[in-house]
Amino acid sequence: MDKSAAVEATEFIKKYFANYGLNENDKRKRFPAVFSVYLSGLDHEAHVNGLSGYKNYFTETVDDQIKSIVATLKGFDEFDNKIFIIVSDHGETQMPDDLTYEKTVENIDMEGNPLPDPSIIQLPIDISCSLKTNMDNEDVLSSELNNNNLHIWELANLFTLFSSPVPVVTLKLLVPEEIARYEDINATSDIDQANIIAALNGPMAHIYIKGNSWQSEPDPQTLNLVLNRMYSYLKSGLTTSGKTKTLLNNHFPKLLNSIADIMVRKNMTANSGSNYVYDMVTSITEDASGNLNVAYAPLSNSIGDVDAPNRINNMNSFNRSGDIVLLMRDAATGSASDRYSTAYACKSWHGSLNSADSYVPFVISYPGGSKSELSIIIDGVCADNGCNSNGKLPEVIKSIIRKQY
Repeated sequence: MDKSAAVEATEFIKKYFANYGLNENDKRKRFPAVFSVYLSGLDHEAHVNGLSGYKNYFTETVDDQIKSIVATLKGFDEFDNKIFIIVSDHGETQMPDDLTYEKTVENIDMEGNPLPDPSIIQLPIDISCSLKTNMDNEDVLSSELNNNNLHIWELANLFTLFSSPVPVVTLKLLVPEEIARYEDINATSDIDQANIIAALNGPMAHIYIKGNSWQSEPDPQTLNLVLNRMYSYLKSGLTTSGKTKTLLNNHFPKLLNSIADIMVRKNMTANSGSNYVYDMVTSITEDASGNLNVAYAPLSNSIGDVDAPNRINNMNSFNRSGDIVLLMRDAATGSASDRYSTAYACKSWHGSLNSADSYVPFVISYPGGSKSELSIIIDGVCADNGCNSNGKLPEVIKSIIRKQY
């Protein structure tokens, strides 16, 4: 993946400079003001093999590809008059990769006859970064129930295993065909028949609730029910008791108190950049009639300490985001076994408001220039927060172009 991107970059550079000036009447075309090369291999490497191989991947793969681009520019004496910006679009959070599940294995004697006392062995969970749908297989099911990921079929179970409040709301989750065929979960692969969609992606999940249509405001009664289930079972699950606690232990053994925060989109018409796109759920109570009362608070910087309000409220297409957004516990500090994600098991994940996903390299270099030339630009753009996020990158690039062109 990285090699193909580097080859395309070097071929473009060679073609551009090799063809320039062959004809004295040629009008010089400026080299592109912004020339980007995206090396995407590390992302896949980290998901599959975790963060332990980061250094080796850089030195054995990325370095050679960058070297080929630098060497090509130097070959045309074009290296020193270029400004280089190196940036990552996200970080990664290491997930637990040593979890196991128990399996009872029958012992047999020398003649193949079963012995009275079976053995209990520990087997590693499958963290192959693939969607597992064969829940009829005991090993697949056991592996999935004992990892730290909230799956689409587990969400479907969440809405069918537990009794509905009064008035009753029927939930039908949109799922892949392979999962919809299971009769013991209330799910469908037909979007016209579904009234809830869960887009699961690592430490963050977007939940969409249907109203009169998928383009209208979510049905408030359904929204409150879903919030209650999520909050009660996955954020405060350890405090439950009795039959509910038994059900949780049987179906979500690794997921009690797995959600760090729940955000709710206030309305479909909020203006991007306002403070009204999302609120945080702070508590859910039920009155004597069974009606749910949800308490909210404004989005705060307490989420991951990564300027959450600014990042959330300035999304490019916030109306495409979920009516409910789940932020799973994924702190980069402490034991990896205390980190949770959604979708399917991998050795690392990204995409949340966790600091590990948000603090990334941001390096600007001018090989043939001086620090003072760049400092004028950087100080002008980053005076307020020191360019503490990649959100300042577009303005940095635009300022460089204005200066040079």
